[in-house]
Amino acid sequence: MIQLPASSRQSGYVLIVTLILLLAVTILVLNASRSSTMGERMAGNQMDRVRAKQLAELSVRQGLQFLQANSETCLDGCRTLSGPGPWVGGALPVAADFIIANSEASAGSNNRGRYLVRQLPVAFRPADKAACMPYSVMGRGEGQDRRTVVLIQAVSFVCPA
Repeated sequence: MIQLPASSRQSGYVLIVTLILLLAVTILVLNASRSSTMGERMAGNQMDRVRAKQLAELSVRQGLQFLQANSETCLDGCRTLSGPGPWVGGALPVAADFIIANSEASAGSNNRGRYLVRQLPVAFRPADKAACMPYSVMGRGEGQDRRTVVLIQAVSFVCPA
């Protein structure tokens, strides 16, 4: 039997230390990867919310344009105008006779914006707008993910010229 000299014998400590260091580096790399993936998701969600907000703002502007285009008719209550029905999604419980306009705007394949114009009770009129008719214009924007929804409301008064 051949015996190695005492100086060439190894007890395996280097292998154990190397494996521990490799495990530590692997854990660090996995955490960095997870962190960057989470950052990408958060940025994507923020971008989706910004899109939904822009669509909601666009929808409100379209609703205000509708009121402006029909200002003579809407001065006495707009109830002669009919929209295609209640707001899809049922987020706003309103009486059917108060629904004036319900329109849809698309800014992309999966993004949708809608507006809903409804007459408010005359109690909402301030004293300086006693001759005006108050209206609520609600804009709803949806992002690519249907769970991303932004609602914006504006109150507008149609006044005699």
